[in-house]
Amino acid sequence: MNDDLLGIKGKKSPRFIYYLGDRPKLVLQSVVKNVYKRYAHMFIGIEGGKWLDEMENITARYLYGHEEYEITDSSFDGIIRLIYTRSDKLDAMLIKVELPDSIKNKLVIVTAGENGAASSQPTGGNTAGLEFTIADTAACNVKIYNNIFRISGTDDISICGTASIPMDYSVKDASLYGKSVDDLLGSNGGTYPIIAGRTVGNTDNEIYFLLTTEHSDNKYIEEFRTNAEEIFDSGINYYKSVSEAVKMNTPDPSLNACMISQMVASDASWDWPSITHGPMGWHVAFGGWRSHYGFVDAGWGDRIKINAKQFMETQNDNGRIWVYPYADDRYNMNIVLVDGLLHYWEWSGDNIFFAEEGGYDFVAGHLRFMDSSMQVPGTNLYENWLDAWNTDNKWNNGGAGSIATAYTWRAYSTMARLAAGLGKIEDSVKYQRKADMIKADMNEQLWDADIGVFGEYRERFGYGRLNTAPDLSSVYTPIDMGLTTSEQACQMLYYTDYAIPSIENQDGIWEGIDFKYSSNRLPEYYSSDGLYIQL
Repeated sequence: MNDDLLGIKGKKSPRFIYYLGDRPKLVLQSVVKNVYKRYAHMFIGIEGGKWLDEMENITARYLYGHEEYEITDSSFDGIIRLIYTRSDKLDAMLIKVELPDSIKNKLVIVTAGENGAASSQPTGGNTAGLEFTIADTAACNVKIYNNIFRISGTDDISICGTASIPMDYSVKDASLYGKSVDDLLGSNGGTYPIIAGRTVGNTDNEIYFLLTTEHSDNKYIEEFRTNAEEIFDSGINYYKSVSEAVKMNTPDPSLNACMISQMVASDASWDWPSITHGPMGWHVAFGGWRSHYGFVDAGWGDRIKINAKQFMETQNDNGRIWVYPYADDRYNMNIVLVDGLLHYWEWSGDNIFFAEEGGYDFVAGHLRFMDSSMQVPGTNLYENWLDAWNTDNKWNNGGAGSIATAYTWRAYSTMARLAAGLGKIEDSVKYQRKADMIKADMNEQLWDADIGVFGEYRERFGYGRLNTAPDLSSVYTPIDMGLTTSEQACQMLYYTDYAIPSIENQDGIWEGIDFKYSSNRLPEYYSSDGLYIQL
């Protein structure tokens, strides 16, 4: 399955994710603190014909946060069009089906519950955790009433569905799903119940369906049966507006499309009250990943502040910021959380948040922690400690590193300006003095003028040697933080051209584009040396 993300919206836990791929088979999964469960599958077919995902010609398009399919097959005349979108009114997937006249009364829509079956995140192209398992339907109870079906089990989550037209709903035997549509329709429910809905007697070419985790008394479920088109269009329009929160207009349509998809993914990384590590995989409130910057660009400042306030509540007396809002761990990625927050201030000028809502003290506390726990003795430099996206297997063993130092320099430099703007002149002078000392030490101790790079780190013990083979995150971070001169930035980027190997045309989209390994260190190993293509 080639998974596409349909935007995630809501203020609830667990968070529900709907997956679709190149073929119209829908999977509903939940995630809570990186624990994944499956709750439903939905399949569509034609009575007397095939399942739609088995049709001869299927064109799939992902546009502005919704998925579209055009389907043709020798078994019927005309074109079937499907559009799937998340609702902005309730936690639900909405489906619009356009049918040719010959089969508008033969559509079959099948929904299977899985009662929170153990699942996994589909990272690295592995979608095995999303596959339908017939045995998982055994724990489900089904109920049909007033053109609504409900699937429940021992778990607290129930699945409800309805349609814009009267449907012939009945319970069938899920063990026959792997055979033909008619084989399934000819069965009776038993150990493995599954809901089959038929459009018998339908005269409409356009039909709307709803699948939701909300309780069946939700007002929008009832409204959907009489006002489906408006509710559907509202979801389409909402996710189009999300997709265009940041616009890119270049001569390359593929690059433009990347930005549209990226904005939907950024929105999906918002799981109130947290900005999560990822929209699908690693969907956990892990502070400090770089998604904060996209939220600034999109104008989602309220989300940035809501997220930060969680970490303010648990910040230790020594200024240490917890890894998660609810627990601490070994990472120090919150140097990026602080940088994202200061980036927000630079673009918004939101002095109220920092002066009156705790933002200033939060950052000041973080800097106290960096000085007391991460500053290398005898220097104004700082140890890298699990503080960038690829640092799981990258260690400095107490030595002064360029990543932590660059982030801390920018925090001190920005706080100097912020303090001045708030009238805290003494603080401003203190912060600027510290920023100047950090920059001087970094240039003196970490810059290799012969190669033209800031080294990865300098050994704290033994010979005190400088590691002059920085990886990509150690190259771009000092540049990104504004710590380098233009000449230094040019030299560092040139270093990546000749020193770090590439693979040509790995993306399959842009001709002549090379993708870099994360470093030139051998052997190739996760995070310290790998090929990470992210579009």
